[in-house]
Amino acid sequence: MKYTYENLVVAYGSNLNSKDWDGFAEKNGMDGECLQFEEIVKIPDYKLIFNTESRSRNGGVLNIKKSRGYIVTAGLFSVNQTGLELLRRKEGVPYKYQEENISIIQQDGSEISAVTYIVPPERCEAYVEPHPDYVKICLDGYTEYDIDSEDLMRAAKNLAIQPLTALFTYGTLMRDESRFATPLKHGINCALMGQIFGRLTTNGSYPALNLCVDGYAWGDYLVSDNITSLLSETDRIEGFMGFGQEGNLFRRTCVDVDVGGLGQRLSWVYVMNTNLGLDI
Repeated sequence: MKYTYENLVVAYGSNLNSKDWDGFAEKNGMDGECLQFEEIVKIPDYKLIFNTESRSRNGGVLNIKKSRGYIVTAGLFSVNQTGLELLRRKEGVPYKYQEENISIIQQDGSEISAVTYIVPPERCEAYVEPHPDYVKICLDGYTEYDIDSEDLMRAAKNLAIQPLTALFTYGTLMRDESRFATPLKHGINCALMGQIFGRLTTNGSYPALNLCVDGYAWGDYLVSDNITSLLSETDRIEGFMGFGQEGNLFRRTCVDVDVGGLGQRLSWVYVMNTNLGLDI
């Protein structure tokens, strides 16, 4: 995909608010056009949290924290070098936020790398209440890009955020298969047949779903009461060592699954971007 500028940046808080960004750029004698929106993405295995203070914002400001099984819906922007330096100034790099490369998931389940800004744990508290004005800036940004604000508002009130609790399986983790005991240990409260875009192939030992080709595949849509512990086990089973890690056998991603009368539901799924040989 071709982007407007050469650098990709993920925004999950005030940088989603174009008025706030343009105002900061103007104060620094620059044009806010150096930052361009590209698409909505997911940040996997992170959650929103207000755990750091900003004097300029009169209270807590948003951060993200590593949390297996959670996702943060965010905006992907492209930025030129001038804009990147401006972003670093706005985020107080390296004294407040740090610039980090993270993996993000696009709508089709593909994984790419981009920069975002995270306050490291040693500079954080358990919870810092945000000022209502800052919450409104973030909320207006979420509205601007039609992002669901439930997690934002729950984080602002220091309430628990729910992870993505669904896992789509198509091999030995399905019902009546040899490894179904694994998800059962983690409180499966829903198990339905589902359909997902992509093609299943096998090498004779195990199947793999390829999302990069046309077709569809059937499998089990499972909802777990403890998705964090379930994914800890299934990551090991599927040879997934983490987002952005080299040497993953399968890649964990999240895409919509068609669950019949329940419609499209976002779900975790393990995939390979390759053909194993035999169609299933």
